[in-house]
Amino acid sequence: MKVGDKVKIKSDLKVGYDYEGSELVEEMVQYLGKEAIIAEVLHTDWEYGLDIDDNEWSWTTEMLELIESKESE
Repeated sequence: MKVGDKVKIKSDLKVGYDYEGSELVEEMVQYLGKEAIIAEVLHTDWEYGLDIDDNEWSWTTEMLELIESKESE
């Protein structure tokens, strides 16, 4: 996944569970099941900042479903 890709945050994630090194916390639950755009690729190639929460939380590949890949321009 890359910046600009449209993703859906999986709705079946569990608080306190570790997803590829990023733990889901209670404050993230409000975003489950919602669509977002990848705004930033973080220090790993599987961890992302999303526009839905102004890059406040780290989301990993395991937490997301790709909806639409942004085509290279």
